Amino acid sequence: MTDAGAGAHARGWRRWAHPTDLVVGGVLVAGAVWLWTVADGFEEVPDLFAQNLPPELFPKLLLACIIGLALVLPFEHLFLKGGRDRLDAARKAPVRPRTYYVGLTLAVLLAAMPYLGAILSLFAISAVMPLLWGERNLKRLIPFAVLFPSAVVLLFGVLLEVHLDPGAIGVGLY
Repeated sequence: MTDAGAGAHARGWRRWAHPTDLVVGGVLVAGAVWLWTVADGFEEVPDLFAQNLPPELFPKLLLACIIGLALVLPFEHLFLKGGRDRLDAARKAPVRPRTYYVGLTLAVLLAAMPYLGAILSLFAISAVMPLLWGERNLKRLIPFAVLFPSAVVLLFGVLLEVHLDPGAIGVGLY
């Protein structure tokens, strides 16, 4: 084999850490650390997150999760059945066009969030995304599109009293 880092023949550090994932994880950690320093400069909390917490706390919680996942990424092949060979084989497949449609649609829906508001955006994303993923069973799709965002609104908007921005349309919890 010409590639000393491939499959069961990996030697040295490559046996424990996947080189590609090590680079990706390093970029993610570096970006998150930079954003962590940016979060130190936040002076006020947006209404959405105003829960008597310091303004940098919520972004830092998200960044801590990203850093934790990025640190595990190079070792992912150790936890997969089939290991490195299965992981590398899956990466050779081209990205399906549907992936780009899903990403573009999500970006459009998120860009519309200031107008739709948090609640309507959540319902729209919950209804549209499964369709783009290929779900056609309406007996599963409709309950998901109604119950999931309803549960999120109930949990965060009602029980935890998180401010859900009503957007320009004005649909919110009052």
